Amino acid sequence: MNKKQYLKRLERALKNAPRRDREQYLDYYSELIDDAIENGRRERDIVAELESPETVAEQWLMERAGDDYVPPAPARPYRRSEPRVNRRERRSGGGGTVAKVAFSPLFLLLGFIACIVGLVTIIVWTTLIVAFFALTLGLGVGGVYMIVMSFGLFGENVSLALFQIGAGIALCGIGTFMEVFVILLAKSYAAMWRFIWRRNRSDSRRERGKSTLGTAIVGLVLVLVGGGMGTVFFGMLGFDYRNLAIVGEVNEKTLDISLEELDLLTLNADNLSITVIPSEEDGAKIVYNDFEKNPRTATFENGVITIDSGYGENSFKNAMSNAWNHGVFYSVVTLSYQNATLYLPEDYLGGLKISVNNGSVIIRDHSFDNVEIVTDNGMVKVSGVTCDLLSANVKNGAVSISDVTVETLSANTDNGAVTAERIIGKNISFFTKNGATSLLSVEGNRIEVKTSNGFVKVNRIISSDIYLEASNGAITGIIIGQISDYAIDAHTSNGTNNLNNKSDGDYSLYAHTSNGAISIEFVSA
Repeated sequence: MNKKQYLKRLERALKNAPRRDREQYLDYYSELIDDAIENGRRERDIVAELESPETVAEQWLMERAGDDYVPPAPARPYRRSEPRVNRRERRSGGGGTVAKVAFSPLFLLLGFIACIVGLVTIIVWTTLIVAFFALTLGLGVGGVYMIVMSFGLFGENVSLALFQIGAGIALCGIGTFMEVFVILLAKSYAAMWRFIWRRNRSDSRRERGKSTLGTAIVGLVLVLVGGGMGTVFFGMLGFDYRNLAIVGEVNEKTLDISLEELDLLTLNADNLSITVIPSEEDGAKIVYNDFEKNPRTATFENGVITIDSGYGENSFKNAMSNAWNHGVFYSVVTLSYQNATLYLPEDYLGGLKISVNNGSVIIRDHSFDNVEIVTDNGMVKVSGVTCDLLSANVKNGAVSISDVTVETLSANTDNGAVTAERIIGKNISFFTKNGATSLLSVEGNRIEVKTSNGFVKVNRIISSDIYLEASNGAITGIIIGQISDYAIDAHTSNGTNNLNNKSDGDYSLYAHTSNGAISIEFVSA
């Protein structure tokens, strides 16, 4: 029996004693045992030499019956070599020193650092667990989705249906295998908290190991079975990704366009990439791919070309219908066919306006009055074009413009880079978010560049009015001209700057950035 057990039995034996008497007995025997331990005695040996808790209780009852009650002083199991000091006084004796250390600046600083490190550790650990759990859940849901959608394909293509089932099983297996990492992270996280709070775990390590190993084995078996099944039936599909969906026959269709007395040609398209090139023939036309399963509708009326996606209304219901009837990879497979070519005769010098949703725009080697391009989720590339006005507005795509002669050029993009090469114009401006801007051999009366979360690089540009602004990126490059001709306003935070501000000069250079350097050189032509 140890000290804790002895005192617990003593407290139970004295349950009928007044609280004051009971606390005196408990304090006395607690200090008695502690003093003996400090003198080198073993705890169990000390307790074995003491009276039993029941005997102590009987002594209390006998002494309680007398008139002059004094708490008992049982025989001590050892002889002290020094006078006994009250333990409560001993504990409080160093209180002042402890307080001084606890509230010292160094101790407080170390405590603050420890709290920050602990908080960061908890956040990172929690984020990893949530991320792996989300990945595991996504793989599992994706696998089940593929398996369920496979049953809609058995009527038309059994091999494709079985391939999707195999791929779905493999995804579920990967998700199950990833669950092992989630379990290990979660157990490590729980172990950290148990260590902090000094808690013991009830289940054995062997049981936990068996559970984790079993999960890993199940995941591996599913991956092997699903992967093997998917490989076999993908081979039956000719190992051609275009056979991973029921597209049906793909036909090339042509829509003739009349340009008589037309000053502006407008093209609106959905899920289609557009390429505009000169026509070797006299007339204008647009050539596009059409699907047997989801035919497109193309019309030309009052100078406006409209080509729909063929999918109908973009909705969750239509997406599920396409996956059930044509396969979960239908949108991926049809992507390689999602293009159209607009042929324009060289004598057409009117305007061109293109608006595309989920597609790119490419225009090559033509002259226009003006060109306006608007696209979502696609890039814009213009080369060899001459026009008065060129405007490009892009979301989630890059812009590339080269070999262009223009009066006014404006390019705006979100989440994409801008590249401009060999451009001659008057007013030239580029605006981008979350992308860099790079200019090579650009000449204009005014050149304006604004970018966020990206750098600005200019190489051999010529202009009397240069405006360069960036955030979280450097401004570097070469300007053709003499630095003495420019009034300079240059500023950066958290970076170096090789330009000195000055107000004299016929030309102007404005270069501002944050979190980046400025390095501009001036050279002769």
